[in-house]
Amino acid sequence: MVDGFRQDPAKVGNPFVEDTALIDVLKRVLPEETFKVIEKDCARFGDRLIDECIDHVKALHRNPPTLIQYDGWGHRIDEIRIDRGWNSLAAVSAEEGLVSIAYERKLKEYSRVHQFTKVLLFSPYSSIYTCPLSMADGAARLCELFNKQGVLNSAFEHLISRDPKQHWTSGQWMTERTGGSDVGNTETIARKTPGGGEFDYTLTGYKFFSSATLSEMAFALARIEDENGKTVTGSRGLSLFYIQLRDENNKLRNIKVHRLKEKLGTKALPTAELELCGTPAVLISKPGRGVPSIASMFNLTRVWSATCSLSAIKIGVAIARDYAFRRKAFGKLIAEHPLHINTLAQLEVMYRGHLQLIIHEAVIQGKIECGKATQSEEALMRILTPLGKLYTGKEAVKAASECIECLGGLGYMEDATILPAMLREQQVNVIWEGTTNILSLDLFRALAKDQSGLTAFMDFVENALGQYNQETVRKGLQEIKGFMGRLSNANLAQASARDLCYLMASTFIGALLIRQWEWSKQERDKNIVDMWADRYISPLLPIRIGDDKHLEFLKEIVNEGARGDVCKKTGRPRAKY
Repeated sequence: MVDGFRQDPAKVGNPFVEDTALIDVLKRVLPEETFKVIEKDCARFGDRLIDECIDHVKALHRNPPTLIQYDGWGHRIDEIRIDRGWNSLAAVSAEEGLVSIAYERKLKEYSRVHQFTKVLLFSPYSSIYTCPLSMADGAARLCELFNKQGVLNSAFEHLISRDPKQHWTSGQWMTERTGGSDVGNTETIARKTPGGGEFDYTLTGYKFFSSATLSEMAFALARIEDENGKTVTGSRGLSLFYIQLRDENNKLRNIKVHRLKEKLGTKALPTAELELCGTPAVLISKPGRGVPSIASMFNLTRVWSATCSLSAIKIGVAIARDYAFRRKAFGKLIAEHPLHINTLAQLEVMYRGHLQLIIHEAVIQGKIECGKATQSEEALMRILTPLGKLYTGKEAVKAASECIECLGGLGYMEDATILPAMLREQQVNVIWEGTTNILSLDLFRALAKDQSGLTAFMDFVENALGQYNQETVRKGLQEIKGFMGRLSNANLAQASARDLCYLMASTFIGALLIRQWEWSKQERDKNIVDMWADRYISPLLPIRIGDDKHLEFLKEIVNEGARGDVCKKTGRPRAKY
């Protein structure tokens, strides 16, 4: 055995009690008595995460799920086997009310703030159990909006149960081999079953990504076939259906699990390719109204995605900070080196900025569901939902990478910290529920159709600037106004849609940070506003739209690259890699 130096490992503590930024923003947005209720619950929950959930996560990382398609006698069983830590995390999430809090509404319009605060704490200790939870939440909201009619009433009660034996999660089956975000090419067919009872349709098709194969239910998009065998093409031909995955004997109901996906991350979460082979289903939406109906579901899962992205920043910063006060380099702690101090401070400002955005979304969502939101707030939420998901998701990938670098070689080691897994798993949040480009285009089109959300956005930022006329935040707002006034060429404007979204998100966060300073009156919070503006708004100015010549240049540099099956220069086939 070689004696010598052993580095003291980075450690984490109660993720609520130790997070002064989170506590401060909650104090700002909540009534005092409401804050005390949430504070007590989250402090207790934080201890439970450290004492109980870390071991479940480690077990799941050691034992990823496996698919057993046939038993020893050749019978097809399609059984997914998963470490018992998965069920333990499911029990924790049910008991803690990570879905039910939002529907019990004990704290009225602030129930969503309570819920998403707990989700923020839970996510790094969940092994991505937050994925089926988010869809359970979206499904519960969909059931609620459909007045819990028929099968939806029973499903709703299961989805919001705190009893682990009764609690359900849900799938959201949209993606097929023909495309993910472009659901208009969906191939799944729904056929009416004469005398079929409540489950009066059967679905036939192939769902290419399902991350809720262990869930009890799912909502799926399918195309209704009429008595002549014809269907309506495009997204207007899609309807929404409810499925219960298993029968009373816990057997899949005409569903085949063909394989589990080999993914970059989220390895503890079994993601499968499913074939629906006449699966019983209930028509939920009006025929042809499937996409608008399921929108309420994925709008909520996008808030979950943004919250989980924020949690990746949160845990990464916590580990990097702790390590900086343990690791010595060049004769002193790395926390004493000015360059490293600046690196950590920039990460902290990133976290605090995105924290403001996610909590603000939770506030508005709660008010909407309790009928207390203004029209302006409802319009604003339609903008903030895609902005929060795309911007926080993208920045969290950068943060996870930076935090790994803060630990040097040890940050790269799988058995040292959770950071390598967090980097891999965070990458899914920029893809799931709409990539950055898809969300940017969705928002761009929405702004072109309806200016009410943009008006609410600008009014909010302008009001904040009335308290502190921060120069760069002001420039960001002016650039957004100017961009929207220059939308004469749709193609040119679309090419800059991502830049617009980044600037809108960063400018709005600047306004929220001003609100935080206005509340606290602490010089530290004013300095955070300035640091955010310099780091995250200034580099985005101005947004370049260009002209037709510039767009042709963009096409040129893309098109001159090699592509296709055969190399045009050598005639040799190009390889799959």
